Amino acid sequence: MKLSNKFALIPSALTCFYAASVGAWDGRNEGTISTLRYKNSTLIIQQPSMSNPGACGSGAWYTIAYAASTFDQFNAALLTAYSTGKSVDLALTGCSNGYPVIAEVWLK
Repeated sequence: MKLSNKFALIPSALTCFYAASVGAWDGRNEGTISTLRYKNSTLIIQQPSMSNPGACGSGAWYTIAYAASTFDQFNAALLTAYSTGKSVDLALTGCSNGYPVIAEVWLK
């Protein structure tokens, strides 16, 4: 096999990975954080424009449980965004206590 043929497979492999990862979320939402609240065993937040891509009982809040393996990192990122007024992009997956669950956080 020529060297050029070996490199031709790389874009195909990357496309498959990207397509698989895109389907992992119900949706995304972008904006600043207007409210950040610690309630029971969860952190819940609001953004000025909310969405409910997973058709949860309520789209009024986004949530992440303290017990989630990503809680410490997400909490730090969300607190930073809230205190600085920076925009965040959130990936939302599934529902917990009737609210969309934060699956990923991007600081903008």
